[in-house]
Amino acid sequence: MEKTNHTIGIIGYRGFVGKAIVSLLEDKYLLIKGSRNKNIQEESTFYVDAYDDRSLEKFCSKCTVLINAAGPSYIIGDRIAKVACVLGVKYVDIFGGNLLHEKIFAYAEKGRFIICAGSVPGLTGILTRYLTEKFSAGHQKIEIYQGGRESGGIGGLTDIILSMLGGYGHSGKQIINDEIVQCDLNTSDKVLVNGIPETVYANPYLTEEMISIAKSYNDLSISSYQIFPDKESMELLTVGSIRYISSKSEAEKLQILSEIFRSQEHFITEKAKWFVILLNAENDSKKCRICIKTQNSTALTALIAAMSAERLMAEEEMYGLNWAYELLEAENVIWRLKDMGTLAEIECIEKDLSHVEMIEGII
Repeated sequence: MEKTNHTIGIIGYRGFVGKAIVSLLEDKYLLIKGSRNKNIQEESTFYVDAYDDRSLEKFCSKCTVLINAAGPSYIIGDRIAKVACVLGVKYVDIFGGNLLHEKIFAYAEKGRFIICAGSVPGLTGILTRYLTEKFSAGHQKIEIYQGGRESGGIGGLTDIILSMLGGYGHSGKQIINDEIVQCDLNTSDKVLVNGIPETVYANPYLTEEMISIAKSYNDLSISSYQIFPDKESMELLTVGSIRYISSKSEAEKLQILSEIFRSQEHFITEKAKWFVILLNAENDSKKCRICIKTQNSTALTALIAAMSAERLMAEEEMYGLNWAYELLEAENVIWRLKDMGTLAEIECIEKDLSHVEMIEGII
């Protein structure tokens, strides 16, 4: 396939997600890859450091679209986004949440940005919006389960911990009839949910992405759960968050994150790896279900990031800020997921309740 004349830059290309993004885009686009390691001598690879403005400027100046896969926005903030904006480079961030939205919003009309272009948030929002639009009228209920047993790299673990501390969502909350309320689910016992390979602990956790979607639709209830197959995995994040808050220096924080990652790696070494995003939606006349299974959510995150970059490549619009769920068409995402072969398995079911009842797990 002939490549375009436009260039996509990927900062953090040596990480789990960065490598997967490269594999999705390298046959169709000219890529340049950024790394903090000055000793790398690979084709189309350049030194770049998020805390070195000069290196950022040199790298961004070579790009049409820039993907930030280098690290959580709760550490880097909008440093890279600002430089991209000044140089007229379109920007994709696999991280985000309210923190990055608020920072970029101040200058969003001067550049073009897509944030939260990952699996959670990102793919979860795309599929939720898709399901809400399948129902013409009446009260709709959506249940979302996401999580599993995987090792997504220290960057992914860091993002989870820091985003939980920094306003990524609201633990123990759900949306009922358009209002955010407390969820009374007992989280101390394991539950069995149809479509999830093991019994799991389900922690109600309402992300800002879900809150944003709910504001666009009337008569909607959303229950969203982080799922953990092992109590140790769940406690590891909780203890890690407490230790991180109590730390007194950046060096100590990095050490804590490294220790948590190593503990997680050791704990899951001999166990089956899996990750699931499951959505059940229904109203009085219809039920819909989407279930995505993979051994590693990295593949899902990379797909949404790559499709976001492709969207920016194709559009003429040069200004504005969007979350990935607002722009990517779910039908195209589902088609691409089905085309991923062994990397991901996707099941989509739609049933008219006037003819047949769909079997579902109950939590």
